[in-house]
Amino acid sequence: MKPYVKLMPEFGHPSSIWTNITNRPPGQGGPPWVELDEFPVSAELAEGLTIWTREFHEHCSGEFRADLGRVTWRDDGFDVDQWNLRGIELARSISAEIPEAEVVYSGGRYLDRSEPSRVKRITFKGGVEVFAD
Repeated sequence: MKPYVKLMPEFGHPSSIWTNITNRPPGQGGPPWVELDEFPVSAELAEGLTIWTREFHEHCSGEFRADLGRVTWRDDGFDVDQWNLRGIELARSISAEIPEAEVVYSGGRYLDRSEPSRVKRITFKGGVEVFAD
């Protein structure tokens, strides 16, 4: 099975990491997401992922707006674009630390896509961006 990692926050999800790469014992199974202590990245990167995920839970309202096709963010002054850029850099760092994995960043699905510079998904391989849409 090809190693993959998806960085995508989800309500109630503890780490925003969906992967088939874990530190779980062979055959243990488990959900498609992992806790960060089950994911083989540096402590610094794990801390960044923790902060980024916490910011999502604190500032994203969770209210889905059909007219927008996405959830909305609380009107609390939080800079969603900076949050998104940090997520992209976290995905790039995961890819650099686990170069054999395809890493997909999907945090952009929570943004207003009317801005042409905002992408929904970016794929990295070996720390290098290989696809964006």
